[in-house]
Amino acid sequence: MTEGQNDGSSIEQQIDALLNEVAEKLRKSDQAEYKRYCELPKEKKLEYVNENWLKLATSVDEGRLREMNGLVHPLLSKTLSPQGIDEINRHLSPILGRKTVLTGEYHQIMTRLVVGNPDLTPKERVHLTLPSYLMLFEGVYLAEIDFLVYLLLQNGREYYTTGKKGKQSKTLKTYDEIENEFTKQKLLFLDQEGFSAAVAGADRDLRNAIAHLDYALTNDGVLGFNREATETPESLDYEALDMKLGQLYETTLCINRSIRDFYEQWMQDFVSFLSHFDGVKRS
Repeated sequence: MTEGQNDGSSIEQQIDALLNEVAEKLRKSDQAEYKRYCELPKEKKLEYVNENWLKLATSVDEGRLREMNGLVHPLLSKTLSPQGIDEINRHLSPILGRKTVLTGEYHQIMTRLVVGNPDLTPKERVHLTLPSYLMLFEGVYLAEIDFLVYLLLQNGREYYTTGKKGKQSKTLKTYDEIENEFTKQKLLFLDQEGFSAAVAGADRDLRNAIAHLDYALTNDGVLGFNREATETPESLDYEALDMKLGQLYETTLCINRSIRDFYEQWMQDFVSFLSHFDGVKRS
């Protein structure tokens, strides 16, 4: 067998890992479906994954969602108003709409391609996975991070940067200024303001390495890049990289779901109120 080539046993291991991952996702989100899945033979489990991959990909751990709701919903409840709804819509629509759809579709296409193609070498699998991470980070995650910073500032929190001299106050007056602020500083700000659940799932050093092609990739599929804070090398094989991608994907889904659930309910209540008010006025 040549260097970097897959054998049958490694493919079976990857399939087993995928089926176990699906089982764990179902266990956390739907107990009845989890029990039904566990009773299926292996061939039927593979059919189940193929038929339900979109639903599986967009399910969210309920425990993580409750934690995120506890952070996001109080901020949204104080920010959403009839007067400010146009401003909120302008920032939310891309996050809840095309950004999530496009990156989600790409992520699932590449996942199915990587998992379902036994002829791919480890190096090829990593090559195919890297754009997924960058697109998800740039396309959805950063937009969500900007919106969370915006919510905090709208709720009276004072923005600050963190460096060698400690915290330094900084004024961000517009949404454009939030978007143009350094990602590192926005993540530090959110982390120190209690949003570690939104920060922990993302690897900014990995994103930077991919974006600037500042990494090395061996024939065995081992990705090497440097950590900014420690200037020490980091190595990730395909399985570790795929785990990083999964963590980021789950984080973006959790933030998205938390915002979407509150926003859609608020809109329903608002429309109901307007309808009731209009009915009262006509009578």
